[in-house]
Amino acid sequence: MSDDGWRARIRWVVAHPTEPTVLLERRDGALRLPGTERPGRVWTAEPGQVLPGLRDLLGTDALLLRCLDKHEEPSAQLQRATLLAVPRPWPACPTGWPGPGGPSWPAPPGGHRRPGRPGGRGAGGERDRPARSALDGTRLVRRAERWLHEAMAAIGRPLTGPAEQMQVWDLSCVLRAPTAAGHVWFKAVSPLFVNEGLVMGALAGLFGDRGPAPVAVDAEQGWMVLDDLGQEVGWEAPLEVVEEVVGAFARLQVEAAGQADRLLAAGCHDRRLDWLAAQAWEWLPAIEATGKLAGIDDATWLSQDELAAVPAALPEVLACCEELAGHAVPPSIVHGDLHLGNVARGPAGYRFFGPCLGAGGPARGPVPRGQLPVARARDDAAGRVPHGRVDRLVAAPDAGRPARPKLGTAGP
Repeated sequence: MSDDGWRARIRWVVAHPTEPTVLLERRDGALRLPGTERPGRVWTAEPGQVLPGLRDLLGTDALLLRCLDKHEEPSAQLQRATLLAVPRPWPACPTGWPGPGGPSWPAPPGGHRRPGRPGGRGAGGERDRPARSALDGTRLVRRAERWLHEAMAAIGRPLTGPAEQMQVWDLSCVLRAPTAAGHVWFKAVSPLFVNEGLVMGALAGLFGDRGPAPVAVDAEQGWMVLDDLGQEVGWEAPLEVVEEVVGAFARLQVEAAGQADRLLAAGCHDRRLDWLAAQAWEWLPAIEATGKLAGIDDATWLSQDELAAVPAALPEVLACCEELAGHAVPPSIVHGDLHLGNVARGPAGYRFFGPCLGAGGPARGPVPRGQLPVARARDDAAGRVPHGRVDRLVAAPDAGRPARPKLGTAGP
């Protein structure tokens, strides 16, 4: 979908780096959160897309912490987002910053003005969440940057400049920093996924350069540092490259088949069919309980009809697991987020990174159809690409494997 004609309108909760106050500006006779606007739509997890406008507004650098809210208005071609940020460098900016007539840190008598969350539930603690999140995020980034400096100095490759924020969202935080031998990349991942530093190191031992080894790891924190892997393949790669990438990962899956025990020992999560079948019913109480947590937005959580549809679908899920297991396709490694932004060209072939890895099974195809731009290629080609060629992108490379099972609506 083209972004022509779209606008991104961002409202900023700029939290004080050390105090529970936010930056407000007087507009139309009232104090309001500052805002920026830019052409096109943005990915709110990428600081490079959203921070330039805030830097211009504040006259200083800033650190993006998280997205608090976002939605689109297609009829108006308008994307709205509320983002949480703190100014840099530390320490805290003085009262009245950045200058007369500009935004300021309000401090009403009797305490600080605390930020509210549009549409939030509850009082007091719920309204304080952005400020508390900013303080926690600031401390975490400080610790991460300090560890990155110390870890690289310990291996004789000290940083030669400050770390630059490249990505931040609920699933990961990525920083890039320069050294005399080139850039390195720091990554912290959500505990929802594998301990990526440990797993990537183990996979490099199993599969060589196709899974690059970290140069530093903090296993307890779930932090790691990778060397720069070169230019990513990127979403605009031609169909021929898409086919090469999928084939390369499929060959890695074939090679990994039969090594489930080693993959699990390396730290991959067990996501085989028997595990899925055993867990299916156990998820239901967790789904129901999640909807009752404070801070869950009723407007975006599951409706009552959707909640009822989950247990109704489980018998079919279990039947699909049983049918698929009957094909006796061996389990193998599953990337979990295999797209063209998580693949780079190495000297010996494609290199895969950014995984939320599991030992899944069976490896009936390289990736689900939706995780590479196969659908985009099918739509955009408009008859220029033969359907048979596109279909090969989801066919395993081993002609001797069992035929892909037909599971009705549960297909690839």
